[in-house]
Amino acid sequence: MKIFPSLLIHLLVLICSTFILSCSNDNDIQSKKILPQSAIKFETGNYTHGSFKSKERGHVDFNVYLPPNWSKDNTEEYGLMILLHGQGEDEFTFLGALPASSLNHWIKQQFISDNFVLIAVRGGTNTNKMQWYSNSNEAMITSLDAQELRRYCHRNFHTSLNPSKISVLGHSRGATGALNFALYFPNQFASVVSSAFVSDYAVERLQQAANQNLEVLLQRKVPIYMLIGENDQYVLNNKRKGSPNMSTFFHSKGIEHQFKVVPKKSHRLAELWEYPTNINCLKFCLESWQSQ
Repeated sequence: MKIFPSLLIHLLVLICSTFILSCSNDNDIQSKKILPQSAIKFETGNYTHGSFKSKERGHVDFNVYLPPNWSKDNTEEYGLMILLHGQGEDEFTFLGALPASSLNHWIKQQFISDNFVLIAVRGGTNTNKMQWYSNSNEAMITSLDAQELRRYCHRNFHTSLNPSKISVLGHSRGATGALNFALYFPNQFASVVSSAFVSDYAVERLQQAANQNLEVLLQRKVPIYMLIGENDQYVLNNKRKGSPNMSTFFHSKGIEHQFKVVPKKSHRLAELWEYPTNINCLKFCLESWQSQ
C-alpha cells in the first residue's frame, strides 16, 4: 500500500513542473510580443524581423533588408520596395527567393545599386483568407499617416516618401495586390511587379480600376512587369488565365507593360524567382526610379 503515496507525490511533482514550464514558455512568448521597437537592432546586409502598430491594421509583422552600407546619415533617402506574399504565406516567403547573401553579392559586384530597402510585410492574421486590396491593407500601404508603413519606414529606415521611389512586388495573391495598387493608386507607386497572377476572380475588379483611372495610367505610364511560370500548376490544372487576360486587356487600352512567361518554372516563388528572374525584378524597379 505504500506505493500509492509515492506515486501520488511523483504525479504531483510532474504536474507542478509541467505547469511551471508552461508558464515560463508563455511568459517568454509574451515578452517577445511586447519587446519595444527601440530594443530591435536592425542589421545591415541582412534581414531583420520586426513589427509596427498600424492605425488601420493593428499589429503588422515584417522582415526588412538594409543594404551593407546603409546609414541613416546618408544624404540621399533610400528607395522602398514593398514585398507582398501569396495566400497562406507570410513575411518570410521572400527571404528564400531574395536571400541576403545574393543581395549583398549583387551590390558588391555592382550588378544593382545599394540605394534601396526591401520590406516584406504580412498581409493579416489569417493569411489564407486575407486580401491585399482590403481597405485596411490599402490604407496601411498607401497612406502617409504617421502610423502607417511609409512613414514608419521613413522614420526608421531613411526611405523616401516620394512615390517615384516606391515600388511594390507581389507573388500570387500578392500579384493581385500589386496590380490593384498599380491600377487603383497610379499616383502612389513608381512601378509594380506581378508574379504568378492567377486570381481570375479579381480580373473584373482590376479592369474596372484601369477603366476608372485610364487617363492617369496613360499619362503616368507606371511600369508594370507581369511574369508567370510556363508550368504554373494553377494554369495547367485549373485553367487560370488571369495573367494573359490582363495583358491582352492592357494592350487593348494602350497601357504599357511587360508580360513574360518564364520557361520551365512553376507557381512557387522560390522556383519562379530563381536567378536571374529575381535580380531582373529588382532591376526593373530600380530603373523605374531613375527614369522619374
